[in-house]
Amino acid sequence: MKWLIIIAIVIGAYFLFFRKKNPEKEKFIDPIAEEIFKNYAENKEIARFTNPKTRGTVIVNHKSMRHILERHHPNYPPDFKSGKGSLFPERTTVQEINEGIETILKIGERKLAREREDRKHNVVYEGNTTIHQKRGLYRLVIHQRFAGRENVVTFFPVD
Repeated sequence: MKWLIIIAIVIGAYFLFFRKKNPEKEKFIDPIAEEIFKNYAENKEIARFTNPKTRGTVIVNHKSMRHILERHHPNYPPDFKSGKGSLFPERTTVQEINEGIETILKIGERKLAREREDRKHNVVYEGNTTIHQKRGLYRLVIHQRFAGRENVVTFFPVD
């Protein structure tokens, strides 16, 4: 009986202290994404780019990035499961999403947006790029209501 207790303690100690943790199974935390969900401010700017096609300033704010993360990121927010569209690869960071947006602005082809009254100022760009080691076709939607100022509406991989 005494030996069973000692064996149980040794096995327990092994799992607590000596077993190597699998870094892929560690919880994924992107500090920028965490900031967006904890201190949400709709118009707080995250990134700013120049659209080479219009020479306008393209802005990514909390509102647009939160939409992108909620609808197209497999890890954010952790409790948001319904209504997910096509997804970025696991562990994609906000910085990688911003880099993808900038790439599509430079190389993407303009596509016709769906004709709806509430979307008449939206412009759609599509192009191939690599995000978190996954190459594919990505779609960027920009709202161009005012000359020189454009806001990102959404950005996601096309299945």
